[in-house]
Amino acid sequence: MIDYQHQCYLFTEAKKRNKSILDDPFVDKVRDMFDRSPLDILANLKVKEVMDHPSADKIFDVTQSTPLHHLAVAKVKEILKHPAVGVVGDINGWTPLHWLARFGVKEVLIHDLVDKVFTEDGDTPLHFLANGRVKEVLFHHSVDSIKNDCNQTPLHILAREKLLTMADLKLKYSWLEINSGQKVNNVKFINEIINAPNSVKFFLSF
Repeated sequence: MIDYQHQCYLFTEAKKRNKSILDDPFVDKVRDMFDRSPLDILANLKVKEVMDHPSADKIFDVTQSTPLHHLAVAKVKEILKHPAVGVVGDINGWTPLHWLARFGVKEVLIHDLVDKVFTEDGDTPLHFLANGRVKEVLFHHSVDSIKNDCNQTPLHILAREKLLTMADLKLKYSWLEINSGQKVNNVKFINEIINAPNSVKFFLSF
């Protein structure tokens, strides 16, 4: 049983990035009001030694995330701040931003260049996120306007991956009138949405 004073000490030291508390037997057992342990806090503050703790992948917060998840997100945010993350491309035109998107890192969505840098095949990180089944791509303003060399937008890819429902499309396109029997992964259907003026309602019956 841990006393309150010791518990406060662990959280205070975690916020100071004090790595020595990793040896404390209670560092992974106490929780704050947000259900975070001191181990989670250290991970959020990019203390890489958290990876070596036995509980790094075994304790969960309210989102079912482990300290290892928190450390990964913290590191990703650090990478996203680098000025060259969306600038330097490899032989195929893949920037670090493309690589993060390729592995479904949602934080890429908020980067200014997510829809502005292209691979040799014309894919943006937004295309890669859609291909990685990141459904939140639907609400990016460029989801239906940037096409790769296969003439596909991220919206086409989301539909192809069968991630969209009629309800999703209605949220995105409030002007859209739909036939409840229409298949969302129909390419013609997606093309109609992309090409139709937003101010004009239409009914898809094919």
